[in-house]
Amino acid sequence: MRIRELRVQPNWVLSVVADDGRIGRFDVRPYLRYEAFEALRDQSEFVKVANGGYFIEWDCGADLSADTIEARWQVVGKQPRRQPPRQRTPLSKPPATGSGPRTKRQHESSNKRMQPMRKKSAHG
Repeated sequence: MRIRELRVQPNWVLSVVADDGRIGRFDVRPYLRYEAFEALRDQSEFVKVANGGYFIEWDCGADLSADTIEARWQVVGKQPRRQPPRQRTPLSKPPATGSGPRTKRQHESSNKRMQPMRKKSAHG
């Protein structure tokens, strides 16, 4: 899992959005008993978290991998799949004379110009 978005919530909870659109809540409170996370007991330190994509890290040096978060988070929803922006296609223009493929009409008119003139018969 790769972490796309990370937001700090009250009570040592993180709101996490994964790269696949899953949205979850991760409770950091169980980790606060460990020495590496001790500084995070202070809410003003807890909010100083950075998203590294495959990990999160606090200013105090404590960190958690995205795998750890994925193993212990509570999935609460999923974002709608993002559609790539539509590419605008330019309006088609008729090909310039002498370049590009020709339309059937252009082809027929150019063939008429190349055919030798027929002599009119006396009958017609």
